[in-house]
Amino acid sequence: MTYTRRAAVTAVTLALLFSVATSLFAQQTLYEIFDVNYHIEGRTRQFALEAVVDLEPGLVFASQEQLDLFIADQQQLLINQRPLAEARVEYSLRQLSAERYAVSVDVHTRDSWNVIALPYFRYSTDDGLLLSLRGRDYNFFGTLERLAVNLDWENESPGDGLTNIDELNLNWSFSWPFQWRGYDWRWDVKGELAYLPDDTDEYNFETALGITFPWLFGLDWTATYIQELDIRRGDDPDGYWVTPGARLATSVPTGWMLGNLGEISYNPRGTAKYPYAPGLSEARRGPTVDFTHSLRAGRVNWIGNFRDGTVASLTNSNELNLYRAVGDSNLEPWDRVVEAELRSYGAYLPQALFPVGLSARVGVFAELDGSDQINDRVRGIIKRVDGEDRLRGEYGAYANVDLAVSVFRWGRFAEGQGAVFLDVGATGDLDTGLIDPDDILFGGGIEIFGFPLFSRALYLRASLGFDLRAVVEDASIRGANKRDIFIGLDHHY
Repeated sequence: MTYTRRAAVTAVTLALLFSVATSLFAQQTLYEIFDVNYHIEGRTRQFALEAVVDLEPGLVFASQEQLDLFIADQQQLLINQRPLAEARVEYSLRQLSAERYAVSVDVHTRDSWNVIALPYFRYSTDDGLLLSLRGRDYNFFGTLERLAVNLDWENESPGDGLTNIDELNLNWSFSWPFQWRGYDWRWDVKGELAYLPDDTDEYNFETALGITFPWLFGLDWTATYIQELDIRRGDDPDGYWVTPGARLATSVPTGWMLGNLGEISYNPRGTAKYPYAPGLSEARRGPTVDFTHSLRAGRVNWIGNFRDGTVASLTNSNELNLYRAVGDSNLEPWDRVVEAELRSYGAYLPQALFPVGLSARVGVFAELDGSDQINDRVRGIIKRVDGEDRLRGEYGAYANVDLAVSVFRWGRFAEGQGAVFLDVGATGDLDTGLIDPDDILFGGGIEIFGFPLFSRALYLRASLGFDLRAVVEDASIRGANKRDIFIGLDHHY
């Protein structure tokens, strides 16, 4: 038993407990969870499952119907973990008195196949060809976290204004949550070795160790120590620099409900870093402090191989370089961004011959101290021309809509989905006023998804998109500047 507990429980749990509190005296029969037992097939650790669900002895329900709803919701939380092939939550009752039952909960899980090594390639019109050997463990040390190791060869597209080079890159990352001395810890590691012929070689290493503990206002806080090392070989003015840092974060249940999305959580995070090396160049010099906070509500469930649910978020980040603010520097000291996003997914006809999924996303952003790009939010368009981002500005908006259909299922081995999509994006600058309608970019096309059923965490995506404005203006879909091809992993959003 650890000293920590997640501050924000699911909206369903809160609603049920509130219902219990308001009707406690009106009900005659109470159901109390006395014990929770885990039955695990595979290497998943029990504490990893306990971090997912809200099953704890002492929870009381005013009716068996409320208990059933709660158990079903906890089962769905486990089903949402793609490293698990199967998850089931059951309970049994033992009568203590005429008005009280003891509830014994049994959690059954079975691991999916999560260790994978395979050759892989990705192609996109903007970024060129990537050939790769990829290793994945989607359940690293049984924690439901991912280990990724990639050996990549990439040839950038010469038509986008960037240097056409052959880059050899080895990169890795993993997250390892664990328990020690009664506390929850988390170790994150990232590294990259990049060899670029006729350019600057880059070696980057980052590690972070965090501990979660109860502290102010009865909340769980996570304190993290960060250490980064960057090395450059070539024409870069800095041969190396180290960056120690620290981060403090928490999540606050506000008690405010946002319709069917449930409770809104407030998530503040403060970070301080100090890059250092003798004679470090001005662009990298100076300690930075960052305060990022967000409001978030909603949840997305997996129904088969479709997603279902809605998530809304509002985020503001504020980073200040102290050297630029108080020292002798002409560089902008602030980097402040505001972004809002709404994502919604629907899974329909799950028992039909051809199940259907509908997805949509809409977002806006404002960069208060410069500009930013949203090229990657819009499929189908050529994202850069002569090295310049087509969707870059001080503010902007984007939207995506996808309609997917499960077109085949090969027994217990694989499922294939086909989809059509429509994307739109636009950016502008404050000094030019409103966005010019001619600057709004539209992309549309088709996508194909492959889900190997032996490994729920792994799925492939291939898309063919077109710049719809260019197609309409030229009355033709021919031409490399009108289409975008992508082959890779995971959903676009």
